[in-house]
Amino acid sequence: IRTVKALHAIRRNREAILPCTGKLLTYAGDSGRSVIRPIHETVQKYFMESRNTQENIKISRYFPTCKASHHQLAMACMAYLQLDFFLNGPIVGSENLHKLYERYYSDINLAPYACFFFGKHISKLQNFPPEIKVSMNGVLSSPEPAIAAILQCQRLQGLARNYLGGEAASSLPGNSTMLLYSTSLYEILQLHEPHSTWLQLPPPKFSIHQAAICNVVGMVLRLADKGQDINEPDLQSKTPLIHAAACGHYHLTSCLIEYGAQVNFHHNSKGTALYRACASSGNRLGIIKLLLDHQ
Repeated sequence: IRTVKALHAIRRNREAILPCTGKLLTYAGDSGRSVIRPIHETVQKYFMESRNTQENIKISRYFPTCKASHHQLAMACMAYLQLDFFLNGPIVGSENLHKLYERYYSDINLAPYACFFFGKHISKLQNFPPEIKVSMNGVLSSPEPAIAAILQCQRLQGLARNYLGGEAASSLPGNSTMLLYSTSLYEILQLHEPHSTWLQLPPPKFSIHQAAICNVVGMVLRLADKGQDINEPDLQSKTPLIHAAACGHYHLTSCLIEYGAQVNFHHNSKGTALYRACASSGNRLGIIKLLLDHQ
């Protein structure tokens, strides 16, 4: 499936398709049945549930183990990322936030999930299968407009439930290295392909901010150790700490404070990390207490 038209044809048969996903996907709350989301927080949770019913026994043939599920989900996510849909490039301008949501959550329902979680599924694999390597290189070798759209969609998934303005509509350069640094792929390549040319490329500006949105704690700290300023605001006047607090990433928020992030930083009246945490729908109580303790 390479076109949005083909995906629209599938959407008309969602009632028949959803049961085929092994109960891993469902409709999202009160979204008018237009958004599909994972039904479980983790694949492990899926396998911890009772599987004694006849339906679950049938499902086990398609998802027999956690490893097999992560493999299939990683391949499916990367197939999404190579859709022609992304070749149109990102949507520019915060005034187009509604258009942005409509495009990524209505046109292809699983695009935000694929952009945000494909690296996490790969990181759960114990080895680095050849087909995963080929697909991953295919994603990283995508044209610049496609990479920029993937980064925007990834950013949207991280920010959509927490930021009230149009920050999610911000556009990043179509840099494959930015995508590499905002996922678990860097660590995966370092472990399995230490001589990969992707690892030789320097991190682009604001990589640490994208990694903070995506909650890649190890990468945020690695970039800080490499000299990226954890108190530098990005194009939306947000520091990595503000992004982490707004997205509900408690552990990352704590790590950034330990690394010397300025808790009370604000720029252009955009609000401090505490202000953003209060407006967040994530783990805000713990983060609010953490930020208050370091005032």
